Amino acid sequence: MLDRINFEKIFHLRPFIEKNIMLKPADKKVLKKFGENLQKLRKAKNLSLRQMSYSCNIDNSKIAKIEKGRVNITFTTLLQLAGALETHPSSLLEYEYE
Repeated sequence: MLDRINFEKIFHLRPFIEKNIMLKPADKKVLKKFGENLQKLRKAKNLSLRQMSYSCNIDNSKIAKIEKGRVNITFTTLLQLAGALETHPSSLLEYEYE
């Protein structure tokens, strides 16, 4: 089955999409803060990227991108990440806003 992600990979659209879909600087800061908090919570649970990946069924490279603030996630992804960390989803959003 050809889903959106595989379609993008096959036709090499990912770099084009990432380069041309612009985020506001403020949005980038929020994503970076969220990613830093996610990484802090993951490390506090002594989980590697691979272990977390297995727990939430999200590719470890995507989790790494989320932690670097390069991916704007969906609500369902937030729930999957919280489930892997065995925490309430709100804890992923508890960080200082600028």
